[in-house]
Amino acid sequence: MKDQEFLTAFGSAQLPPDQFDHKAHLRLAYLQIKQHGRDTASELISKQIKDYTIHWGAATKYHQTLTQAAVYTMSQFMDRKPELGFEDLLRHFPRLLTGFNELIGQHYSKDLLASEEARERYLEPDKLPFDVA
Repeated sequence: MKDQEFLTAFGSAQLPPDQFDHKAHLRLAYLQIKQHGRDTASELISKQIKDYTIHWGAATKYHQTLTQAAVYTMSQFMDRKPELGFEDLLRHFPRLLTGFNELIGQHYSKDLLASEEARERYLEPDKLPFDVA
């Protein structure tokens, strides 16, 4: 699926939930950051994923802190290699796919992420702050 088709399908909740896996989350972040910059992308992605989970009857799966942490993490890797497209970025930084929980775990404790407050609103990291410019 081409990038714009993906964004349209996701934004209209036509993308089936079984196709919105971890890689699709990263792709959404990548495309929105490229198009709008990190801060605006962060707001858009939060709204889009909330709407998507509500549409598919899975609103309880939405996690605000993890969503924002994913955007910040993707942005950091994009800043390191801004010339790379999405697939090349994943090949260059395979940890985005295979070690994402470890990456987030460098910033957040399990207890904080498991909290209801972290689900409902963005909480700053309790371990290592994000190195964002």
